[in-house]
Amino acid sequence: MLDSVNAIETKAASVWCRKDGIVMVQFKDGVHVEEQDNIDIQKARESLVTDGGRQRVLVDARSIKSSDSGAWKIFEKPENVENTKVIAFLSKRPVERHLLTFYFSEDPNAMYQTRLFTSQPKAEEWLQLFARIDI
Repeated sequence: MLDSVNAIETKAASVWCRKDGIVMVQFKDGVHVEEQDNIDIQKARESLVTDGGRQRVLVDARSIKSSDSGAWKIFEKPENVENTKVIAFLSKRPVERHLLTFYFSEDPNAMYQTRLFTSQPKAEEWLQLFARIDI
């Protein structure tokens, strides 16, 4: 498994797999997220899947400055999210929370579950609930 020392770097974020199996997406400070950025991040995540499993993902969006309206739409396509089990988003500002809530509402019928957090320990605790659950 990778760790932050061996992160895959994209223009907008660093992506790595922690020892506990959680895939981290750490956006770079002050980044403006475009659609291609999230495509590159998704490709980096795909390269971490070695056993065909689905990932528990922690996205640290606290440093995002802004994003294009279409930047998050790639996560609506099944082929782009088939390796996703659950995603926890970290945000710190109300603007981020509104943006992420708009694109990632907590829908029980969604292909994968998402939840917004302002506390990283709480986000990690929630992701650990899905460590052994096959959904």
